[in-house]
Amino acid sequence: MEQLFGLNPQLLHDTVLMVFAILFLFTLMSYLLFNPAKKMLKEGRTVSKMTLKRQRKTGKKLPQSKRSTMQKSKGLKKKLRKS
Repeated sequence: MEQLFGLNPQLLHDTVLMVFAILFLFTLMSYLLFNPAKKMLKEGRTVSKMTLKRQRKTGKKLPQSKRSTMQKSKGLKKKLRKS
């Protein structure tokens, strides 16, 4: 077999297998790690929205730490929408 750029068939075979292994591991990790993390973040947003609605109805104010965090997140959302 003629060599391609001086590479032997074993090296090419190993490279192809490594690429498939990396793609498989990335897919597996996205299923096991990334999706649950996205779900957790989404649940956190819904809980914070429910908390805000409840506090608006009752008229209670948020503690200062939560207010500043909410204001920062709103500012970041606006910056992300603009870009």
